[in-house]
Amino acid sequence: MAGSIGHGTTITFGTSALANELRNIGMSGLSRETSEDTHMGTTGGRTFLFDALYDPGGVDLEWNFDPTDLNNLNVAAETVTIDWGGLGVGNKWAFTAGISNIDISAPRPEVMVMSATLKASGTITIS
Repeated sequence: MAGSIGHGTTITFGTSALANELRNIGMSGLSRETSEDTHMGTTGGRTFLFDALYDPGGVDLEWNFDPTDLNNLNVAAETVTIDWGGLGVGNKWAFTAGISNIDISAPRPEVMVMSATLKASGTITIS
């Protein structure tokens, strides 16, 4: 499949109502630990074992700032669903996440924006 355009991507929170006017979304840090098991008899490249568990990473969000969004900052981790904009099967990712960082920008004369980092926890369910 060729690349897709991100327009139409949405994020839904199970409890709070953040990111109503989403401007940008990115997911990063999804990773899995490795342990090198190379030994004196290994030939060619080094070899590794892969941990059965993965770190689900985090989500970086940016949306048009609404001061009432600050009411949602103390909520506990909640179910978050990202719909990657109509890519078909596998376009919805659901997981538990909580806010770990926020930034607010009020440049003159542009629209005020709020950005946040969510830390994902547990398994990402893809549907």
